[in-house]
Amino acid sequence: METVEGNWDINTKVANLTGVGYQNQRFLLYLPNLRDTGFYPNPTISNCSYNDGIDFMPFKITGGFIRIARFDSVSVSGNFQISMQDDFNGAVIRTVVGEFGINTQ
Repeated sequence: METVEGNWDINTKVANLTGVGYQNQRFLLYLPNLRDTGFYPNPTISNCSYNDGIDFMPFKITGGFIRIARFDSVSVSGNFQISMQDDFNGAVIRTVVGEFGINTQ
């Protein structure tokens, strides 16, 4: 990703992260109602999504997890492995794997 912006607000319990790549790739991580460490329950495409800026535009998560490893008033961090399905230009499933760390602003 070329630019990455994020925010963690302990008062509203919302973490979000957006990354944009050089060729319009976009990654989104949006986690409302964060209460503790562990696995984020029932992730959907609105919680974690990636598109390649060309022809992969997923509409649902087919499997995977989002794990919160650290959670405090200053930051939230963890890792994820999410498989997403797209049918924009033929049926395709891609898996995105990564780590994240988001600080308060």
